[in-house]
Amino acid sequence: MVNGGTDNTDFMVEATALKNSTMFMITKGDEDYFMVGEPEDATEETKDLAPYQYRDEFNKNSLLGWTNVASGTDYGDGLDGGEVIGGRYTVAPNSLYVENWGNTGQRAFHGASIMKSLGKSLQDFRFFFKISVRQSSATHPGKSVSYLYDEQGRVVFSVGYIDTAVGGNTGSVVVNAYNEYGESTRIYTRRTSRPDMKVGHLVVYMYLERKGTQLKVETFKYDDDNDPLRRKVRDLHVRTYNDTGGHFSSPVRLTHIFQGKAKRINNVQRHFILGIHIQELIRDNKAIPILIRKGDEIFIDGKASYVSINDKPVIEHKDFGSNYFKIDKGLNTLLIEPQGTFDTKVKWYDRFL
Repeated sequence: MVNGGTDNTDFMVEATALKNSTMFMITKGDEDYFMVGEPEDATEETKDLAPYQYRDEFNKNSLLGWTNVASGTDYGDGLDGGEVIGGRYTVAPNSLYVENWGNTGQRAFHGASIMKSLGKSLQDFRFFFKISVRQSSATHPGKSVSYLYDEQGRVVFSVGYIDTAVGGNTGSVVVNAYNEYGESTRIYTRRTSRPDMKVGHLVVYMYLERKGTQLKVETFKYDDDNDPLRRKVRDLHVRTYNDTGGHFSSPVRLTHIFQGKAKRINNVQRHFILGIHIQELIRDNKAIPILIRKGDEIFIDGKASYVSINDKPVIEHKDFGSNYFKIDKGLNTLLIEPQGTFDTKVKWYDRFL
């Protein structure tokens, strides 16, 4: 590869995994390398320590495995609450949205809801919920909430994006944890910043992870109008909560998705469900974990010192000794490891002094 400029320059990488891998590495001769993950070792086992129970993106006009909740389902009167009286979803080419809000009842919000079993009960897990918020209608209330239930049908967690304001935009990511008596504790709130309020179509990513007694919430956003490839992450924020008393430790077994509108307001802030995933987290300190799965997309921006997998920043997986090196002027030899594992494009702009 040839950098035709007169100075060294930064590079970008776009790669799609053709098979599972524990790592992605790009090297420049014997001088520099950049790597996420860990290389395989002949003396150690390679293992998927975060297998998916489901990984639904709602981009195939399908609700496979999902069923409508019963009419009359009541999620309570809390900030994450509402009720379902005849509401129904429909699937668009790339999202899930409410087609019929149904009838009003006793709660302030009403709408549609679906549910799906995880197939098994999970103790340690990583849960992901992704929505698009149409902020051109941001002055109206709206909410999108996902719930995790235990084997006894009790809600354990709720994760959602909620806006209850009329005539303003005060949307927030809200995460609640519930004890065995149904009492909720707010473990996370992140209000949308003023710059992000101006984004026409705001894509919101929400992660909840439980490992032992530690709960971790990670959220970030993208501007879907001006950054459709999702290369510039916005408002990345992480918070941990230590459940020392084990109040929120019930294994999770079932997922619900609920979207609601305010019964007193005709208009609604439209949300579109883009994806929902859940992974079981397996503890095995002796195995090398599979980090990248077939079909995953890796993006590296050397200038911004940024790396993501499927739009999620993964700087914590960057190898400590690697660096965001530069492309030298003139001829460069770049290699991708493991060989034959990725379909890769490397881009740069010739730079002139």
